[in-house]
Amino acid sequence: MTKLMKITAVVVAMAASSASAATFDFIGVGNGVVGSDTLALTEGTFVSSGGGLFVGAGSLPDSICAVGPTCAHDLSLEFNGVASNISFTLGGFGVGDTVEISLFDEMDNLLEVQTGAADGVLTFLSAGVTSIFFDDSSTNAGFSYGNWSFDITPTAAVPLPAAGLLLLGGLGALGLGRRKRKAA
Repeated sequence: MTKLMKITAVVVAMAASSASAATFDFIGVGNGVVGSDTLALTEGTFVSSGGGLFVGAGSLPDSICAVGPTCAHDLSLEFNGVASNISFTLGGFGVGDTVEISLFDEMDNLLEVQTGAADGVLTFLSAGVTSIFFDDSSTNAGFSYGNWSFDITPTAAVPLPAAGLLLLGGLGALGLGRRKRKAA
């Protein structure tokens, strides 16, 4: 019995720690203004500093931007887990527009910074990413972010302390002892 329990524990631990390839499905949300400054998806939550979010902006149908009158507003993303191998396409910029993209870990330590100033794909090499901040200093159209690709490891649930397992084992043993006593 203990061998089976050990094997099960190893399998559960391996499954909980494995990263899987992911993307954001903005097409499932539908194009246009989201109607709020927050959009929660399975893999993460986007928050706009500009008063709203717009899906399908510019030439990228599967994209998002922080919208006021244009896409020239800051945006933040909180992953629902730990991400790595992050890549996405910048779209819809105006001449002179730039965006600084900063990646952070769960302790808010800065992991990596890149600046984008034109349409193109940005790839980030950092692992352990839990949030991204898009500092859009555009004065024209601003940027949209689409065609996302990343690996994500879901955040593990808080483990039950060993004392809890001992308590359950003890209660089970008491119940078993009581059951035997009644039978005798």
